[in-house]
Amino acid sequence: MKRTTCLLLGCGLLAAGALFTAPASAAGAPAQIRFLDADSASFGSYVGIYGQGFGTTQGSVSIGSTAVTDFTLWSDNLIIVRIPAGASSGALQVKPQGSSSSLQTSTPLNIHVGTLYYVSANTGNDSNSGDEQNPFQSIRKALSVVVPGDTILLGEGVYDEKDPAEIPSPALFLKASFSGSASKPLTIRGLGAEIPTIRGSTDPSRDNPVAYLGSDYLRLARVKIDGTGNSSSGVSVQGSDIWLTAVEVTAFTAQGILGGESTGLVLRGSHVHDGGTTVGESHAVVLTGTTGTIRDNHIENIANGFGLLLRYQTQGSTLVAGNRIHDIAGPAIALHRVKGGNRIFNNAVWNAGTSLGCLCSVEVGYGSQSG
Repeated sequence: MKRTTCLLLGCGLLAAGALFTAPASAAGAPAQIRFLDADSASFGSYVGIYGQGFGTTQGSVSIGSTAVTDFTLWSDNLIIVRIPAGASSGALQVKPQGSSSSLQTSTPLNIHVGTLYYVSANTGNDSNSGDEQNPFQSIRKALSVVVPGDTILLGEGVYDEKDPAEIPSPALFLKASFSGSASKPLTIRGLGAEIPTIRGSTDPSRDNPVAYLGSDYLRLARVKIDGTGNSSSGVSVQGSDIWLTAVEVTAFTAQGILGGESTGLVLRGSHVHDGGTTVGESHAVVLTGTTGTIRDNHIENIANGFGLLLRYQTQGSTLVAGNRIHDIAGPAIALHRVKGGNRIFNNAVWNAGTSLGCLCSVEVGYGSQSG
């Protein structure tokens, strides 16, 4: 049974894969900055600018009044730049080559002071200093030295770490003590344009989520969470004010991303796909916490669950927009006993509700408790 629904209008700007890409635009469609993969960054770190119409020839980028000189990537829908020394907080501006005007973010990028720690699964050593020329080898080592405002930059490779003390724990385990602050979040991201893989298949890790995010004010960007060899969820979000941007989550056994009773989760430009083994229980994204932003994501190929499930009376005031959700056994979007105040619009949904739930694209369940 194939069910196709496009919710309201504006189904053109969507996320595809771990990198945001917009489908082919109609002639004359305006260039735009869709989002940044960080709201805050320190000198020398990176920020990804996602949108469309940037052109394939490098133009210019500025942050506040400071011009960017270090470009890692320039494509029509993604630019990655390095934050220049001396930059101050302000709107980020992109001027495509040959354009007479600039594109500008609606909110400023916060620039803060923090130390950069480099990690390389392939060439690093945990006895190193952790600078660019002498990277650590493990994420655990980098986490042992960070303070609020610091950034961990992961080189490409597979990070399949186990606790040195053989204590069962997730491969990426961020306890509350690893929190940032409102003005200085803790950031973990791929180095430059690289997308490293985090996997939890070792014996002490495999029965836990691959990534457990229990800290507050955390930014996780441009990484792949691979559940191969793991028996639990891909990501468990239990802290507050956490951003997951341009993150790929795949091969999970339980849930792709499970959001607990936290506030301020931002999931944007990410790809959750091909996972879940328990019929009726293995959903791509589940939110139970208060408030959230779920935008520009690509959710697909979920054979035993729902695409996005908003659940329980703690869940409310979440924005769900610009997502592409398809090939889902259950409803693409479902609301069960939620508190209310959620806004759902401009999502493209097709081939959903094929074998589970209401056999529909969108399900609002449990009567007056549905919000």
